[in-house]
Amino acid sequence: MISIIKYFRRVLLLLIYVLGVLALGETHPFSQYPMYNSFPNWSYVFFFTDKNQNLIPCNHIGTTGGELAHKFYSIMENSGYSYGYEQEDPNHLKEVGAIIVDQLDFKAVINNNIPENSAHLVRICYKFKGDSIKSSKQIIYAFSLE
Repeated sequence: MISIIKYFRRVLLLLIYVLGVLALGETHPFSQYPMYNSFPNWSYVFFFTDKNQNLIPCNHIGTTGGELAHKFYSIMENSGYSYGYEQEDPNHLKEVGAIIVDQLDFKAVINNNIPENSAHLVRICYKFKGDSIKSSKQIIYAFSLE
């Protein structure tokens, strides 16, 4: 008797969920947009370092790590370059890195008394392999602050 009641509760909850999705329209996990209906097995993190690999905080440059990632993906897509799982062409990475750096204000970094005159745009790739997550770090663009 108890198992029948649990079964009908599950069916009722499923019915309510389906009706809610139909009433609300385009929602996760039923979205037609790949960004919302699938999850890649890789992820990128972007940040800046000086030539000694010391972190340069993004807020010193007037941006965030999320904005750096958004710029990267937008430029890659607009340029027609493939990306993800570290498949990018090194020349494309340098080109995209130059565009990102040109869009930011590094005069603020110099004014914050950072003694270094060169910096790097760095990417860490996290990949799911087997039953663990692997990471690799890569300098995608080196530039001068002068």
